[in-house]
Amino acid sequence: MRFPYVAVDNQQTNLMPRLPLKLTLGNQSFEVTGLVDSGSAVNVLPYRFGLSLGAVWEEQTTLVSLVGSLGNFESRALVVMASHPQITIDKQVKLVFAWTQAENAPVIFG
Repeated sequence: MRFPYVAVDNQQTNLMPRLPLKLTLGNQSFEVTGLVDSGSAVNVLPYRFGLSLGAVWEEQTTLVSLVGSLGNFESRALVVMASHPQITIDKQVKLVFAWTQAENAPVIFG
């Protein structure tokens, strides 16, 4: 599947492949648009998004190591369900995220 390239920060010279997904954890869900990064080995979810899903930081006990600018922040594994009307049809798929305490982290689909 091809993903649309969308201008980031309204700058036409800064185009990136973006994908909207509905994320669900328990009875909480919301739609998020993330960067499709085929070179990444991990999905990344900023702290505030995990909280919006009702996740509790202290209950996530599996640590995840990130590198680069996110390497200075603690990250923990968080499993959520994801759906997209054209990709997953009427199903949800399980995604594992590195839920990071970095507030400025982008949502990344690796």
